[in-house]
Amino acid sequence: EVVRPGEVFTYTIRLINVGNADAWTTITDILPLEVAPITATLPPGMVYEEGQLFWSGWVYAATQMPLAFQVQVAPDISQSGVITNTVWIADGMHAPFWREAYVTVQVPRYTVYLPVVFRNHNP
Repeated sequence: EVVRPGEVFTYTIRLINVGNADAWTTITDILPLEVAPITATLPPGMVYEEGQLFWSGWVYAATQMPLAFQVQVAPDISQSGVITNTVWIADGMHAPFWREAYVTVQVPRYTVYLPVVFRNHNP
């Protein structure tokens, strides 16, 4: 996905339980400095504190739990690049693990045309 400074886009954390037992799951999403969450879009139970999102809840056997929320790219980014979002997941059954999502920020480049002024020019 390609975004521009100031744009809003959606992150979706999809928790998938392929097992036959319910799993109490905790996530910690370490948001990149280049984005700010739109807290009104956070899923129920998700909390934002000091640059991180936290959520805990049951992911029932053989189900999925999508956790979608919106973030805004900082409007003052001056260089294009890749933003990496890292999420740590602990399901109580396996060692905690992490996943990453990447989005490319493209800063528009403007071409400036300056007038040419001739002085004392005789054609």
